Amino acid sequence: MSFDPNIYQSAVVHFSGGRYHEALTTLSAMLEASPTHPEALNLAATCCYCMNRHAEAESHWRRAISESPEVAGSYSNLANLLLAQGRLSEAESIYRQAIRIKPDFAEAHYNLGNLLNQLGRPEEGEAALLDAIRVRPEFAEAHFNLGNLCKEQGRAHDAERAFRAAIAVRPDHAEAYNNLGIVLRETGRPREARAALRRAVALQPGSAESHLNLGHVLHDAGQAGRALAFYRRAADLRPDYPEAWLSQGAAAHTLGRPRDAESAFRASLAIRADDVQALSGLGLALSDQERFADAEAVYRHVLELDPGSAIARGALGHTLHQQGRAREAEAAYRTALAARPDLASLHYNLAGLLGEQQRLHEAEAAYRSAIVHKPDYPDALNNLGRIVWQLGRLPEAEGILRRALVLRPDHSDAHNNLACTLKDMGAMDEAIAGFRRAVTCSPANKIAHCNLNYALTYHTEDPREILDECLRFAAYHEAPFLSERVRHPNDRNPNRRLRIGYVAPDFNTHCQSLFTSPVFGAHDHEAFDIVCYSSTTRTDDVTTSMRAKVDLWRDVHELSDEALAKLIRDDRIDVLIDLTLHMSRCRPLLFARRPAPVQVQWLGYPGTTGSSAIRYRLTDPWIDPPGRPDVDARYSERSIRLPETFWCIDPRVTSTEAPKVGPLPALANGHITFGCLNNPCKASERTLRMWAAVLAALPHARFLLLAPHGARERLIERLSALGTETTRLEFVNYESRDVYLQTYNRIDIGLDTFPYNGHTTSLEALWMGVPVPSRAGETAVSRAGLSFLMNLALGDLVAHDDDAYVDIVSRLAADVPRLTDLRATLRPRLEASPMMDAPRFARHLEQAYRDMWRAWCDAPD
Repeated sequence: MSFDPNIYQSAVVHFSGGRYHEALTTLSAMLEASPTHPEALNLAATCCYCMNRHAEAESHWRRAISESPEVAGSYSNLANLLLAQGRLSEAESIYRQAIRIKPDFAEAHYNLGNLLNQLGRPEEGEAALLDAIRVRPEFAEAHFNLGNLCKEQGRAHDAERAFRAAIAVRPDHAEAYNNLGIVLRETGRPREARAALRRAVALQPGSAESHLNLGHVLHDAGQAGRALAFYRRAADLRPDYPEAWLSQGAAAHTLGRPRDAESAFRASLAIRADDVQALSGLGLALSDQERFADAEAVYRHVLELDPGSAIARGALGHTLHQQGRAREAEAAYRTALAARPDLASLHYNLAGLLGEQQRLHEAEAAYRSAIVHKPDYPDALNNLGRIVWQLGRLPEAEGILRRALVLRPDHSDAHNNLACTLKDMGAMDEAIAGFRRAVTCSPANKIAHCNLNYALTYHTEDPREILDECLRFAAYHEAPFLSERVRHPNDRNPNRRLRIGYVAPDFNTHCQSLFTSPVFGAHDHEAFDIVCYSSTTRTDDVTTSMRAKVDLWRDVHELSDEALAKLIRDDRIDVLIDLTLHMSRCRPLLFARRPAPVQVQWLGYPGTTGSSAIRYRLTDPWIDPPGRPDVDARYSERSIRLPETFWCIDPRVTSTEAPKVGPLPALANGHITFGCLNNPCKASERTLRMWAAVLAALPHARFLLLAPHGARERLIERLSALGTETTRLEFVNYESRDVYLQTYNRIDIGLDTFPYNGHTTSLEALWMGVPVPSRAGETAVSRAGLSFLMNLALGDLVAHDDDAYVDIVSRLAADVPRLTDLRATLRPRLEASPMMDAPRFARHLEQAYRDMWRAWCDAPD
């Protein structure tokens, strides 16, 4: 049978309709009659190829080439088959034969270019693609693949040009828009990238890749919520797309939704089980949920897969750190740094660990290393500033923190730390403004808001201003807990032995221990079971001594507020006492969870927490005169007045030995030496005016002040502006407690501060024989001196206005015989007073606890 065009056309119709078997049957009959017909052989080969009968396809194309070696298309088709079978070298040779026969064969140039790039010969591949474009400038796929080749080589601008050429030829080329968007993102042109990717999504709504890449651009722009929506759509379109789930996890992490992040990372791992990136993301999500043991297991698995990963080793260090395994954490950080000393984040995390251990100089060095490797690292600058502040180098700390804020003006923690530094330098107006900025930048910054609340007690004379700010704190931070109904199963027997819990971070060599230690030792342990919840990170001999005085000691510095609240409930505490209020390392959100039926605040300073969860505050009749509703309205808590004093001290708790009271310095010096060893932040403008007036009234007197550098220069400037000769001023720095107490042997009269009186400082001065006349005001902290002096029967040393204060101090300075007598009698007078009678004070305290407990027992559930 000769070649019949109609039969051939019938085979073509079958082929076009996807009926390859029928087409091949038709062609087989033709090829029996005309076995060398090139068109029939080519079509038969193509049918076989489509039916995955590759050996037959190859045989047909080789016969076609043999019979018609001048037909370039047969070579190209055979090469395509060989390429599909992975026979790349053979395919290359055949493509080249096709091009030799037909130099303007654009598809052959194009396919050869793709093959050469696949063989790792991108320069030759690029030349072939350029030949395809030269032959056919409107060849969109050649432009597109040239763009891909350039992109893989990191030649972003060449890639951009090629993708734009593909789009110019074919405006509906969704893949070209997608890849153009990728390149534009990589070259830092987010707006153009977003536009290109939006076009890609519009042209191809079913493309998971385009949705994913648009999500990346939005995530980069800080629009994590919108990015998450595109990542989710990508996963909906292609559920087996691990990158879509991985990106969902990253966006959820950015949004602070660690549970969603965990779910997404686990979905990614279900597709690609040992993907290190997804595992690392899962570890981060678990850490964000404080599931550090689970995170540790994940990071250890990552290190099994990639033992040399410094990032994973550093992340492991973080989880160990958070579990309180400091030695293991430090070892992990240092191992990671040995492998990657250039990773700033590793230096940063190590520095944080060292800082917590009070290895401040080592922490400083580690933060500086982080900054060397990443100069624009505001978090490291912030923490370095904080460490330098802790080391007492205040002006240097100020400069570092201001650098952090230049890099990130809304850095809440940096504003907070700068404010702390300014406070210690005595710049209280600036400090309070800084704390307010910190809270404005991040209303959730609990530490900054606590610092603001406490700083106001140094600054304002209006108790309502303090209460209003504390109420704002409570309204924001306690809100998540207010709706929870808390039931306490405690036995409502009003007369049984009560479990009393004290919560504090300073059960060690700290001024607070001067008050807590004697009380713990004097408690009636038959009637009261005393439990301490210690957040102390640095224990010492004082800690050991205090531990021996209580019935149960709990080290809880590693526990979250939620975990500690559960522990307190499990311990069946009846009365829980907050000893810190808004001072450093306080735990207001522990008390917001109401772990005990009766909650009380005492000791940190006389004031208010603003908390609706703390029902009572302890005070005394001098701080808060009874019978005055306007005084009680200054606090969110109900004021319970101890009958004599708010304070009970034993100054010997943290001293190696009690220093002796020396003779009155004025007897040897021939002049009065005033002194103030309070924190310089208490030196308000009003205080300085009173001090300057005293010094003006006594032109031969001298003034000894405690002030570190930074605060010292500011005090000199401010007192000089008020007419005080700076040659009359002498400064000392912070010293050990024994040296500090001996300093009082150089002082005749202590000058108090206002509106925040000296508290511990004044009691220590009195114990060292130094009288401290005091100016009383309206806020609780401005009435501490009044309370001390009334309990010592020295009410004549209390002033209720500034002029009276200057007059009282001036008269006392002129009365050397009285000063001599006070020098000899103040210590025994203090020791005989209620302020050093721990058993007497403890009975008053216990009666207050019992009365509070009875009120709870009588109240309806």
